[in-house]
Amino acid sequence: MPALPGGGDVTDPSGITFYVITAGPSDWPEWPYVVRPQRVSAGRLQAGPIVCLCPTLAWARAPFLGWLIPFPRHPSDDPVLIESWMA
Repeated sequence: MPALPGGGDVTDPSGITFYVITAGPSDWPEWPYVVRPQRVSAGRLQAGPIVCLCPTLAWARAPFLGWLIPFPRHPSDDPVLIESWMA
């Protein structure tokens, strides 16, 4: 099961896990799109490990089609955030 920094697991039912697609984030600027889980639990947001380094947005979205729902970025989100996917 994917571990989160500081402990915990993205599959733990005590919080909400969603997947975030970013475009050229500062930690991986050479990749057009990066996918990683994030979890909200007990009022804390934890970023998980990278799931996919993707050459296209279609590639980044492909694992989620048909089983997760996309959410567009909020205007106050970091500009590198493209969208989030959640069940």
